[in-house]
Amino acid sequence: MGLQNLLWIFIGGGLGSVFRYLVSKSLNPLFNTLFVGTLTVNIIGSFIMGLLLALESKTIIQNPLYLYLTVGFCGGFTTFSAFASENLRLIKTGEYTQALIYSLISVIAGIISAGIGFYLTKQI
Repeated sequence: MGLQNLLWIFIGGGLGSVFRYLVSKSLNPLFNTLFVGTLTVNIIGSFIMGLLLALESKTIIQNPLYLYLTVGFCGGFTTFSAFASENLRLIKTGEYTQALIYSLISVIAGIISAGIGFYLTKQI
């Protein structure tokens, strides 16, 4: 992997992280036990990843753009660590049902979103 590819990943990751921060900070305070900002970025990021995987499979996009958008932007935009820490916070406060609901919604919606993005792009 060349230095140029690493630079594109670095730039994409930075931009994705900034967007994640802005979305999470604006949406997470809306509810006490459902982290809407984190859920939103993970679902949108999964959808984008599905689109990009389909575009790459059709050789519409290639490196370094593919790395910039997938590893960089989507990697910085989505966040498993925040998802894990938010669930831990719910568990520590005894909100087990909310933790389970949040986990199920996040995982199922993320996979469905990626599938929809992939399917829609494959149809083009």
